[in-house]
Amino acid sequence: MEPTADSIGTPRSISNQVNGTQIIYGSQYFQGPPLVPLVTMEEQCLAFLAFGAMNDRSVEIKKPTAGTCEWLFQHRKWKRWLSDQGDLMWIKGKPGSGKSTLLRYAERERKKTGDGLILSFFFHSRGEELQRSPLGMYRSLLCQILKQEPTSLSQLVETFMYKQNEKHGSEATWRWDSDHLGNFLDWAIDDILTRRTIWLFVDALDECGREGAEEILQRFNQLRRRGLFICVSCRHYPLQNLDDGFEINAEDHNKHDIVRYTQTQLAHLESKTALSISDLIAASSNGCFSWACLAVARLRRTDIAIGSQEIGNVIRQTIDSIPQDLDDRPRVLAHNIEGTPAVLASVQWASFVQRALMLRNLLRWAVMVGSNTSQPSRVLEWY
Repeated sequence: MEPTADSIGTPRSISNQVNGTQIIYGSQYFQGPPLVPLVTMEEQCLAFLAFGAMNDRSVEIKKPTAGTCEWLFQHRKWKRWLSDQGDLMWIKGKPGSGKSTLLRYAERERKKTGDGLILSFFFHSRGEELQRSPLGMYRSLLCQILKQEPTSLSQLVETFMYKQNEKHGSEATWRWDSDHLGNFLDWAIDDILTRRTIWLFVDALDECGREGAEEILQRFNQLRRRGLFICVSCRHYPLQNLDDGFEINAEDHNKHDIVRYTQTQLAHLESKTALSISDLIAASSNGCFSWACLAVARLRRTDIAIGSQEIGNVIRQTIDSIPQDLDDRPRVLAHNIEGTPAVLASVQWASFVQRALMLRNLLRWAVMVGSNTSQPSRVLEWY
């Protein structure tokens, strides 16, 4: 269960010494069992900052196809960003254009150089609350700093020790405060920049909502200085008309990547027809990588007789039948489950409900349509 809290005050230097059971913090004196050494407190502070789903989104992003994403480092705005330190780099684009893959690629390549401190956070609108809030980002970034640059967060650890001791022997609980953790992040970055550069990658800023995105952007603008490189990916909304920093639109430059990916996945079909399937998919995708992936998956499942004189027509018909608007999810889902009436009926049913469905509703429906769920009542006990 997430700890609850009163707010943490502005940190100050707190000297401490352990004399038997006497604990002294500055001018405040506490009587009780000795606390654990500072090194262990750092580990406890780290555990208190971390949350289970902290890295879930980043590990979901697959490694890009060989030969893709490389254009990013050759882009003139990327090169200018590296030389004009202090400005933000924005990787923007429509949904499904490959922004997250590009940002993850940039992060991985930067890590290979061993240059500077690399920090990252990937927002996730469909995840738990901490995956889509500024507080979750601050906690994750501070975890990464505490692991790699613990001395820069000595005040955070001391504040943690103080709060833990303050509630010792009582049932009082506390939790991290977003504003205060943001301040700790600012101070840690200032300290680290005296020794090394920092690279901060933040993905899907739009997925923490307009208010959260604006809060984070305001903090990033205040942090801008030499030695700190901040790269953010975001849709064209909710943050619009950004005048500061450099901006690269993914859908304007990903055609080669889509062609490369398609050639790799559909080589068995490309060799059997004069039709350039990869070019056709790239042109039809309008810069949406997710649409191209859907087209590839559809073609790989389609029963196409190799060597048939009609293979070109079948491929064109298959591609043309895919909905262009991936936001029309019910239609996209229905398109992908043709030939499975029970599942199609379930999607149609779920699309027209007037209130949110519960797990028990779905399980009952699964039993009705002939699911293999042999013990639905036992499954219910897990939730």
